[in-house]
Order: sequence, then structure tokens, then C-alpha cells
Amino acid sequence: MANGVVIIDRWSLRLPTLRDDSIYDNRTRRYITRGVGAQETGGEVARIAWPSGLAWDAPLGTLVLTALTRSHAPAAGTLVRLEDTDYSGRVDAKGEVTLNRLLPGPYTLVVIDTLLEPLGIVLQNPLTFVAVRDSTHRQAVEVSTAQDYVVDRCRHDGIWGDFIPRKRPGAVWMIGRVTGPKGTGVDQIRASVSEGSSTKRARGESSPFALIDSDKEITSTRTGTDGIYELCQGRFAVGDSVIVTTRDREGMIASFPFVLADSLTVLPMTRVPRRP
Repeated sequence: MANGVVIIDRWSLRLPTLRDDSIYDNRTRRYITRGVGAQETGGEVARIAWPSGLAWDAPLGTLVLTALTRSHAPAAGTLVRLEDTDYSGRVDAKGEVTLNRLLPGPYTLVVIDTLLEPLGIVLQNPLTFVAVRDSTHRQAVEVSTAQDYVVDRCRHDGIWGDFIPRKRPGAVWMIGRVTGPKGTGVDQIRASVSEGSSTKRARGESSPFALIDSDKEITSTRTGTDGIYELCQGRFAVGDSVIVTTRDREGMIASFPFVLADSLTVLPMTRVPRRP
């Protein structure tokens, strides 16, 4: 460096490891433990800055994106991330975002929607690229929103055709998820939403287990292995008080009251208790 400092900017180490293993020796009729192995590790310095203003930057890769919505408007405020990494950025008002200091290698773009994040849902994106040292990859990309995600799932599950019903102003779509004791999705679950039968129920003061027969009850298709369900029928409106019930083939899992506060409402995560 200009200040006389010598730095090591990259390093690789091959270290011994111990592992539990054994081999049976027919001659001695004893188990011989052999637990020695090797692993490689290393690191790289991305940037160094001194108080004097002197700085050094590694010759790493850069990704410059122009992110657009499906209507071709700038996707301002959208959070994008390179999958399984800490590289992330938020799209500015012009629809641009820059991710820099990328280590060489392949990457896949994902979108983090704050509405779906409580359910552990990440929006996949078809963009894949390979970062190269001291080079910039530029690309325009279409990013999905939570609304797009629910629309696609409803069409995929056959709930809608090309026409999306919004029968009254403020009609609500809902999405939720059912997980098991280990946090993974549970399949073969149905969710239903019904309206309370009285003002008292609408205030959430009655028992959530006292379900009613109602012509406004709607039911989802059965969940897949991701445990995600959606209710897109649009029969409820913002402000409605409802009862949400999840069932598997053996019966009811959970039931709870909920107030629909948004046109796309994310329902609380439901966990299936461990059964004997």
C-alpha cells in the first residue's frame, strides 16, 4: 500500500478434522477408530479504509439491476437479495439497485416481500448470473410482489381462470401457512374462513371453536409440501371479523378469530402440534 502496509488479501487453509468412525479388525476382533480427515477453509478481504482517507478495494464483482413491476413501472422500495447470501439492496425511485463486492461464482436473485416474510415465503426470480472479478453485470429484471404471488397461486390451483373476481370494493384475498414441529410445511391441509353470526362474535368475544354454518364460508385447496394455502374468492371485505379454521384429514388443527385489515391479508402461521 502507499502507506507502507503490506496486506494479505486472500488466503486458503487446509485443516485436519476429527470424525467419529470405526472399522472392525477381523484379526484382532476389535474396532479400530479412525477419525482423521481434512477440510478446506479460507477468506478474502473486500475493503480496507484508514483514517487518513486511504482505502483499498478488492477487485470483486458488481451487479447493477433495473427492477420493474409487471406493469413495467420502477419497483421502488422492493428488497432484492442474492439467494443464500447476505448480499441485498433496496430498489430506488428510478428502479435501480446495485450490489457490489460480489465474490466470484454463480448467484440467483430472490425478492423479499415484507408482507410475506412472516410466513417464511421468498419470491423466486428467474435471474441467475455468474459474478466475475473486476467486472459489472447489468440487467433489467421483472420482480414480483405479494399480490402477484397470490394471483399466480390462485390461477395455478384452478381457483381462477383469466378473470380475477373483485365482487365489491375492499374485497380481501388471504394467504397463510401451516408448519410442523420442525418448522417445515405440512401438506394435505385445508383452511376455511367463515363469518361470525352475531355482533358479539364480530368483536371476537365468543368462543373461536363455536363454528357456524354460513353461506359465506370459503375453503382453500389442500396444501402442498410447502404448507401454503390461499383464499382468493373475495367474499369478505376489509374490516370483516372472521373465524379461520385449519383441518387435516384427521380433523381440526386450529381455529381462531381474526379481523381482515388489508385487501391482501396474511394470516398468522399455524403450527401443527406433535401427535403421539
